[in-house]
Amino acid sequence: MRVIEPQEIQLADGRRVLMRGAYPSDAPALLLGLERVAREGLVGSEPGERNLGNVKDVISHHRQGRALMLVAVAGGHLVGACGLSPEPWRKSTHVLELGMFLLPEWRGSGLAQVLLSAALEWAREAGGRKVVLGVFASNRRATAFYRKMGFREEGIRRAQYLVGDHYEDELLMAYFLG
Repeated sequence: MRVIEPQEIQLADGRRVLMRGAYPSDAPALLLGLERVAREGLVGSEPGERNLGNVKDVISHHRQGRALMLVAVAGGHLVGACGLSPEPWRKSTHVLELGMFLLPEWRGSGLAQVLLSAALEWAREAGGRKVVLGVFASNRRATAFYRKMGFREEGIRRAQYLVGDHYEDELLMAYFLG
């Protein structure tokens, strides 16, 4: 399986980032980023539901086997991440689940497209056939981005998440690699 070598990338807005696989030492920064996005209410987890041990386990899982965890680093700070994890069941090992985030100041920079494109290419080379994700249906920016990248809606889970005092629907999307 192809290892994604560290690459420096210049984005359309002129900023530069280093894209590379996650290292165990990235766990504290990855946790901070995930917590920041959780506080925005854009993901299913609540602030404080993850801990350093959980994040270290995720990185360890992604550094072995058929999984990927990419990070984007700028100025020595982690600014985004993109991960692919295989389904656990033998009948669906061709399916990879996507998770990604960017810190707010990096959204719209083209970084999400760089990370996702690299992850999809990696998935093809790893023998994946399908990449799936769940996104809040109300997150118009994210759903528009995924559609632009070729993801298609497969379904919706109504009132899947309780966010504050209202329920959020989860839009299920997929990208076929074949």
